[in-house]
Amino acid sequence: ARTYFYRLVEALAHVDKPVELTETYSGIGRTYFAQEKDSLALNYFMKALDNADMHGLGEIIPGCLVRIASVYEKQGKFLIAISYFERALGMERAAGHNERTIEILNQMAEIYQKDRNAMQSIKHAQQALNLSRQSKDSRGIRKACTSLATCYKAIGDYKKSLEYLEISMATKDSLF
Repeated sequence: ARTYFYRLVEALAHVDKPVELTETYSGIGRTYFAQEKDSLALNYFMKALDNADMHGLGEIIPGCLVRIASVYEKQGKFLIAISYFERALGMERAAGHNERTIEILNQMAEIYQKDRNAMQSIKHAQQALNLSRQSKDSRGIRKACTSLATCYKAIGDYKKSLEYLEISMATKDSLF
């Protein structure tokens, strides 16, 4: 698969196909990410971002930012990951992409949990929950409620934790 990607990159570099080149860089990055080769994955995700930025591919840029953030999250570099998620979040909100906005907010809530920052996690999960309710996104509701339950448990508010856990479970049951 890597040989195919490398040949494709060489071919696309000589023609004016910025979308295809960006997607190829991302594909190589995803391949390396799956193989636990974070530095190589990050290198190709950065190339994808640079190419998308250089050619004004606004629709593709948030996905590049999320993939870069995911590498930093995996490495435990939470503040750097959050900065990339923030950039992607701003772009998705501005474009009105509610589903992707909800996903990013939930990912940020999870990172803040890992970083032991319950208040920021609650803030982002609550935003995801509100938007999920507006959009009638059951999966977003479930994920946000699960995050909220975990955060409230961590700060010792067991009553709220149980409330959100019940909502999460009720939403999960309605999905199946």
